[in-house]
Amino acid sequence: MVWNGATSDTRSDGKPASVIFWAPLNPWASVTNSPFDVIGHDVFRFEYRYLLKNGDLSATPWYATSSVRGLQDVSAIIVNIAVIDPKSRALLSNSDLAALAEDLADYGGQSPGGLLAAWRASVDGNTTLPRTALSSVRLYERSFYLSPGSL
Repeated sequence: MVWNGATSDTRSDGKPASVIFWAPLNPWASVTNSPFDVIGHDVFRFEYRYLLKNGDLSATPWYATSSVRGLQDVSAIIVNIAVIDPKSRALLSNSDLAALAEDLADYGGQSPGGLLAAWRASVDGNTTLPRTALSSVRLYERSFYLSPGSL
């Protein structure tokens, strides 16, 4: 999903880049346009989608048949995050963590809980990274309901 208006980021396989949030070990002071944003301490992957008022899940905050309408059609924003504790994080290189984050699927129409299950299967099925680090990865999915008066 697009974050901060970025539209041209792609992975090495040509697919759109996943949104990855983690603080690099050595932040680059001279970098003016970094692909990383820190969303929370120890969070290395973030994904979101919208629960529309008609009950559909959507990557866009409006009905497919309507034009851009802001958040008028949204009843909740559903967020998934992946977190790793600092001790386990130290067992992984920056490229290991980036690869793990990219292995976690983007939202692609999964039913409620489906994305979280796919992420869990990806972490559990990973055979290239240390099991001690992977066992400390925590995955969360939460829904944030919007108040009708605030829209």
